[in-house]
Amino acid sequence: MQNNVLRLSWQVYLMAEDSNRDTLPGMGPLQEALRALLPRTKEELKLDLSENVHRSVLILLQQATNLFYEGRRSECLQTTEALLDYSWEKLNTGVWRDVDKDWRRVYSFSCLLKTMCLCETPGDATTVAAALKVCDMGLLMGAAILGDILSKVAAILQTHLLSGKRPAQGPAQEQPGIKVSWWDCR
Repeated sequence: MQNNVLRLSWQVYLMAEDSNRDTLPGMGPLQEALRALLPRTKEELKLDLSENVHRSVLILLQQATNLFYEGRRSECLQTTEALLDYSWEKLNTGVWRDVDKDWRRVYSFSCLLKTMCLCETPGDATTVAAALKVCDMGLLMGAAILGDILSKVAAILQTHLLSGKRPAQGPAQEQPGIKVSWWDCR
């Protein structure tokens, strides 16, 4: 009787674990191209951060990396959001030149993981555009990581969007403005 209860609770645990995983029904060309840029395993993904980064942040970044490589997309997104919020505060306190480069790397790694999570399942052009925006923020505010991987990811995302899969223009998106010179106003 006790063995049956243990077996049943183990099965429930395994089912719960499986329901927490985001399944990948099959990667499309975008996902394959992005995955090809990353190291094949989480152990190969070297963070290389100094002691200037709080240990708790390093642990959270490692956790986000593990979640991504385990296919737990939604949990990885939540973790990267926390990392992005915290590192954003670090980037925006004080003079920019005094910001430690490792905090910019934390921001870049967080942007990379969030971008990859957003593109992990086949999505619409709006999702890809959102991923490109995250990637662009990493390029603007972060530091180069993994052989300037964010530039490569951005190029792939732009190519994907330019291949006719652009997001639909909605009322919330701004239309390009018409440039008016001073001479036209006279």
